[in-house]
Amino acid sequence: NFEWYLTVLVELTKMENTREGRRLANQMLDVSIRVKTLRPFAVRQMAVLIENLEKFSKSEKDGICEVIGAAGWLVGEFHEHLQDKEKVLRDIFSPKVLNLPPHIQTTLVQASIKLYGSII
Repeated sequence: NFEWYLTVLVELTKMENTREGRRLANQMLDVSIRVKTLRPFAVRQMAVLIENLEKFSKSEKDGICEVIGAAGWLVGEFHEHLQDKEKVLRDIFSPKVLNLPPHIQTTLVQASIKLYGSII
């Protein structure tokens, strides 16, 4: 059950001081891209991670903040599965994003352009 697997990955993001953020992010991307039927569930889960951005914004490179990059990429790429695109867009533009590493900020900017384009 891929929903279970993705749920476990999301739960692992709640562990403090993990240095496995890149590995978790890669697994989230891998399973969400390969399993088409999982995408609606995955995008909802990623929107929740972005909504709770403050929990990830203080971590260092290769830390748990890497999952926000994966979450941003997934909501941008599969935005048609989002219930409230405008809310996710507001969450992406949160000032807390400035505490993330530049490569993750860049991914969120790209996601925001895709979201904005799908809204207008």
